[in-house]
Amino acid sequence: MNAAAALLLLSLSASQLAVSPDQPLPYSYVDEPLVVEVVPDFSGTARLSGTVETESKEQAARFDEGELSFAAGRPYWFALKNLPERTGFFSLQVSIDVPEGAQELRQTFSRVRRTAGEYHLPLFGVQAGDSPEVLRALKGIPLSTLRVDMTQEGALERAKRYLDAGFQIVPYVDATAVPDPAEHVAQLAAELCDGVARWEVYAGDSVPVLASIIQALRTAGCATPLTMAARDVDQFDAMMKKGLGNVVRSVAVSANGQAGWTVEAVHRMAEHAGFEDWTLYAMLDATAESGDQPSLLKSIFRAWAQGYAEVGFNASAVYGDNGLSRVFNQLNALTYRLGPMRFAGSLPLKAEITNYLFTSGADWYLALWSEGADQSVVLQPGDAMRVEAFDQYNNSVAITAQDNGDLQINATQRPVYLTGRGGKFFEQAARAQAIKLASQLVQRKDIADAIGNEVRLAVAAVPGNKGMLKEREQFFTLIRTLPRIEQQWHAGDLPRPVAASTIAHLTRLIRQLAVMEQLRGEPFIEPLSDTLARCKEYQAFYLTSSSGSDDTFERGDWLLNEVRRLMDEAQSLSDAGRRIEASAVAALAEWRARGLEFAAQAGDPVQVAEAPVEEVALELPAVPPAPVPGAPAESTEGEGIPGETIIHSVQRGDTLGGIAAKYKVGLSDLLKWNKLTTKSTLRIGQKITIQGSEPAAAPTPPAPAPEPEASPVAPAPVPEAASAPEPAPAPEPERESEPAPAPEPKPVPEAQQEVPAGASTVHVIKRGDTLGGVADKYGVPLSDLLKWNNLTRRSTLNIGQEIKIRPAEGAAAKSKPEPAAATTNREQEDQRDPGKVIHTVERNDTTHSIAEQYGVKEEDFRKWNGIRAGAQLARGKQYVVYVSGNAPEKSGGGGKTISHTVQRGDTPYEIAKKYGVSVDDFLKWNKLTKKSVLHIGEKYVIYKQ
Repeated sequence: MNAAAALLLLSLSASQLAVSPDQPLPYSYVDEPLVVEVVPDFSGTARLSGTVETESKEQAARFDEGELSFAAGRPYWFALKNLPERTGFFSLQVSIDVPEGAQELRQTFSRVRRTAGEYHLPLFGVQAGDSPEVLRALKGIPLSTLRVDMTQEGALERAKRYLDAGFQIVPYVDATAVPDPAEHVAQLAAELCDGVARWEVYAGDSVPVLASIIQALRTAGCATPLTMAARDVDQFDAMMKKGLGNVVRSVAVSANGQAGWTVEAVHRMAEHAGFEDWTLYAMLDATAESGDQPSLLKSIFRAWAQGYAEVGFNASAVYGDNGLSRVFNQLNALTYRLGPMRFAGSLPLKAEITNYLFTSGADWYLALWSEGADQSVVLQPGDAMRVEAFDQYNNSVAITAQDNGDLQINATQRPVYLTGRGGKFFEQAARAQAIKLASQLVQRKDIADAIGNEVRLAVAAVPGNKGMLKEREQFFTLIRTLPRIEQQWHAGDLPRPVAASTIAHLTRLIRQLAVMEQLRGEPFIEPLSDTLARCKEYQAFYLTSSSGSDDTFERGDWLLNEVRRLMDEAQSLSDAGRRIEASAVAALAEWRARGLEFAAQAGDPVQVAEAPVEEVALELPAVPPAPVPGAPAESTEGEGIPGETIIHSVQRGDTLGGIAAKYKVGLSDLLKWNKLTTKSTLRIGQKITIQGSEPAAAPTPPAPAPEPEASPVAPAPVPEAASAPEPAPAPEPERESEPAPAPEPKPVPEAQQEVPAGASTVHVIKRGDTLGGVADKYGVPLSDLLKWNNLTRRSTLNIGQEIKIRPAEGAAAKSKPEPAAATTNREQEDQRDPGKVIHTVERNDTTHSIAEQYGVKEEDFRKWNGIRAGAQLARGKQYVVYVSGNAPEKSGGGGKTISHTVQRGDTPYEIAKKYGVSVDDFLKWNKLTKKSVLHIGEKYVIYKQ
């Protein structure tokens, strides 16, 4: 061998090999060619060939690029297009052959499926560290949220890097380790609030500390929710008895190795304190895989099945010394298949077979594995369609169809997934869950006594009837019980631990029985739209009749959100073809909504002496209101200022707006005189001060309508206002002098009202009014209406409340003008397109509720934003809404701009497919035609909403 040849071989040792060089990490998508880069450190001619092998050393492909001319340091790219559509770990081997010798180059890489960018699994990363590779791997799953321990050194800078990388964060704060926790969190909020998904705070056993932090966040303008971090289950129970539920409604715990930390235990403690539901976040200790056993994946499934809303795991598990880990591939596969589904139960299989069923509409996803040796499992899917099976990496798995329609599959210690649509899995899981819930319910003597004999017999019949009720009438017997228990709770006739537990247990059982109603096959006579319309009437009644506190969680507010959630669920089920189940869920929503009338009248449920729950009265720190000139001094009934002050004693049914109207004073004045807000809670017997005014004759309350009797097929119509029982007449307020009534101007019909240019007018809230309706009536943007009245979109309206209408300078506002484009304080109108609104997702938002809010079709909203049906929306993400219903043609004027550099083998079709846009749009944006030739290195633009 001559010297030149020896030098050539020596130089080959520095040659480099890379997979997917345009990707931040060595992974590629199965729907794209595998791009390979070779960078030789020599100049000359060589033959390039090689193979691609799976993790099990099976050959997936062989290639031969032939004789090529190389230049030292100049990359050579080629694409492998014949790889099998298989995901997982692969090894690429490349041989560079010259006459004098050869060198082998090797690179491992992952192949995954492209996930829908708008959906993220209910997971968050813990201890992500500072590795850019870890953050890039998390983006490839994709994962959206990282927890940051703010007690660690450099935590603030780390949190900002996560935000800059496109993540949301969960800042963890140890309030026991800082001198002034409220000020400390407020300072963090000033730096981080826009990117915070939720705050997580450990406050020892101090509920007031949590309350002060929440107040500090509000003062700082950061409305992000706060979660309590708990270290001990007994500590959590003690804090619940101190009134924790009036401050926060979620807790974050370690789900491994903590005795007593179960979702059932937390719900039991919460219900005993009077709170029907609680949100839990789990943090897992498992961080890595042992051999080929996906222990972390199994732990995540178990946590979801137990009821944890989100599960945290050690984020560094996705990337290690050897590159991407199995966890990366497993979670990517899970995101692709699972989508926006909820846990529905488990099938009654062998004890050693663990299985979890998730559903969304008519679609289902079943995860199963063996806890011991491999074994065959027989499943009965019924008439399910499109049944497929996959391994933990998303590769197809063989299933055997038997003559009777059953399916046979081999279960190993590694999870196997089945997907499909329709069939019997829904009913099998619901039946097992219903039997379990019914058995638990009848064993609780306190609940059995509360529900009465008829309901108790119906519940007791569920296990014997294999999870079903014999008649539809029994289904309504259970549902009708819910508002009755709610009424007894608020009236003080039933201890709240019993009432909350009874309602919670019954609701869980009824939801499972709703699935069984689909199996019954007997349609509901009542149209779904009518049931949902009645739900909205009850919601409107609550919003215009209740008053509450900004500083605590009201029962009615929680119940209002629960009704909305059930309504959305019913609509989604109907859209998916499960119309009987949809009607059953809608009926549950309606009868839950009937409880709103009691919440509206009584505020917080009355606590009875028979079952006291220890509490502390929480006084959240607030800035004292400025003195109001002329406001009366604090006084008690009969001790008012002579000639000026009236003391009103609150009666059942009173509202702030009603009191203001009764005494002909402005609601804003009434609130100032009594240091209240529009959401303050009124208590029976509470003294309200009214500065001198002539009382009007008390309006005659509407006669209470009898509670509708529900038939087995259709509940009775809802009364117009869903009124509570008739309140006792209010006594004439004591007063020391009778001021002369001020002369009243002759009223002008609203339809004739005009507002002079630059002036203001006042709208008095009537039953059924909403903020959006008032804004539309006067032709003003809702965002302006909220600003003028210091309100938010969730502010409660009271009958008689005065709303200021302030038109633009120099313009006259008339009643019933042309409708203005809908907007809220959460949306910003695009000035270039007045019909375009940017909506920022809030908690509980769905594609259906957003579309309904703006009066557009749900399918149009999904199309405008590239959202697939049933997708969950990430809180804080922004979507476009065209309130006119017509989206303009794409012109590149909005959304995200992407620059694509042409690689070897690129075509307009392949580029458009890669970024999920149409070929026609891509050509139009870049002024190309279908005959245009693309050259390597050219840059083209892609616009993504």
